[in-house]
Amino acid sequence: MPATPAHSSGSMESAYSPPSSTSSQSPTRYTYDSPTRQIYAETNRRRRRSNQRALEMIDSPSRQLIHEFGQMLLHKEANHNMRLDVASANYAKSQEEVLAAAADEHARILKYAEAELRIELMELERQRIAAEIEQSRRDEAKRIELLRIKRQEEDEAYEKKRREAAEQAERELREKKQKEDEEKEARRKAEIEAEQKRQAAQAEAEADRQAKAAADAEAAEKARQATLQAQQAQQSFQPPTAAQSSATPQHPQLSPSTLTATLLERKTAELAAREAEHKRYLDLHKALKTFREDVEAHHKRQSTDRDALGNIRRRVTAEMGKVSANKQSNAKAAASVRGILRDGVSSKFSYMSTVDIRKYIVQPIPAISQDSEAQYPTMLLYLLNIFAKRIVAQFISEGIKDFNPIDPIGLMAVSIFSDDEFKWKGVSMFDLMLAKLHAQCPVLYGIYGRENTERGRERLGWHREGGEWDDTTVHMDKMLALGAGFASMTLRQFNKKIPPIQANEFWRALECIVNVSSEEVTASHYYALQGMLKGFVEKFLVQFGPEAVVALKMAVIDFPKRVTDKTPNAESVRTAARTVDVLAAVWKRDLGLTLT
Repeated sequence: MPATPAHSSGSMESAYSPPSSTSSQSPTRYTYDSPTRQIYAETNRRRRRSNQRALEMIDSPSRQLIHEFGQMLLHKEANHNMRLDVASANYAKSQEEVLAAAADEHARILKYAEAELRIELMELERQRIAAEIEQSRRDEAKRIELLRIKRQEEDEAYEKKRREAAEQAERELREKKQKEDEEKEARRKAEIEAEQKRQAAQAEAEADRQAKAAADAEAAEKARQATLQAQQAQQSFQPPTAAQSSATPQHPQLSPSTLTATLLERKTAELAAREAEHKRYLDLHKALKTFREDVEAHHKRQSTDRDALGNIRRRVTAEMGKVSANKQSNAKAAASVRGILRDGVSSKFSYMSTVDIRKYIVQPIPAISQDSEAQYPTMLLYLLNIFAKRIVAQFISEGIKDFNPIDPIGLMAVSIFSDDEFKWKGVSMFDLMLAKLHAQCPVLYGIYGRENTERGRERLGWHREGGEWDDTTVHMDKMLALGAGFASMTLRQFNKKIPPIQANEFWRALECIVNVSSEEVTASHYYALQGMLKGFVEKFLVQFGPEAVVALKMAVIDFPKRVTDKTPNAESVRTAARTVDVLAAVWKRDLGLTLT
């Protein structure tokens, strides 16, 4: 029996119940994350509510069954579509996840690739920089090699030029010496001829004088005999009134002419010895210049450190510049100079050989059995020569300042030159210093000359640069400074060491100056004398005692009066003499020393 609509409806409803919002089933299945699906679900719900209301309005069971069957088909289709949508959504989501994973992998691979690219670029940059450095090194090595070749060529050219110049100078010297020898021989022959003529004339004059004297004596004797005969005739019968006296012999005496000749010969011999010694020191001064040039040229050829010689030379100059009135500072400077001299004989300069020291010593030297005993370190001699040169330069530069540290400079000079470690067989190398003083201040050694002549200025130590003589003020300042420097080295008293120069050298120099004649005295003498005495009179008095007072009176009272109208450049010499003349008043005021 067919079911009633109510039963059919109930059976249909029991067979299929559409989902509702109040169902107890899990909402997960009907939860949609797509807005389209949400709209579709909302539409289904509205349709179901509309169908429900329509069913309620249908009275026929068959219609209601058909309606419900249609609704079931529609719902089934809707569920199918929904499952398709969910499957599509899940697939899309999985694809999106796959795409996201692929994107992440791509990003990772891209980041790795970029890192690898950076590493590769850095490696390429490193290789480029290394290649540039290598190229720069090769270029620098090439430049250094070219510079070495250039310097070698320059050194060879310089050496060739020096040899040519030396050969030329040697030829010129030989020619000059030959010419001088010829001139000397000619002068000697002329002097011999003149002397022979003079002697012949003198002999002839002497013969005439003797003949005349003999004739006069004979006439006088005849007259005396005649007078005597007349007196005898008158007194022939008278006894003799007086006893005959006989002539008594007398001791021979030195006539004034003979005494003058003896003194003249002695003075001539003294001057000749003085000139010969001065020439030896001038020759040493020239030899030291050549020696210095040879050492520097040898250094350029042999040393791997081309600046080593210049650096050690500048160190000596720097230490000399530290000398002041501070004794502790001066002691440190002297110790530094000694250290530099010791460095000169170290292994750093092992390419420097030795030299025969006898060529660079003027003073007497001890006898040796072999030439090998005369060897002296070349570098030590070079540095001592540089040291002596700086001492003289320091004298000149400091002598014109208000503060005058010449005395400590002189102390450093004699202290280092008196060290046994720098001597050769007990002989000091102080001749290096004396050679420079002979060249620059010859008046200290009794060398004279006229300052208004070329030859005279050369003899007096005037400096010439580029053919022009030094200004008068510059030269006189130099004489003043070197006179003071000479005093600072000679007026010293040593307890433990043997001084390289004795105090009597100061007395000898003073004697050479104050004994110069009026015709030969120059302004250089007075300025050098002022430098010797102005700051060192107390040491002079301590050294020589009462004799020093007498010498000072002759030097500052009598010697300034030596200038006369016959003196060359009398006015300028008088001006220089006044600088010495005022010293007596200064000493009387400051020291209580009275010389008049």
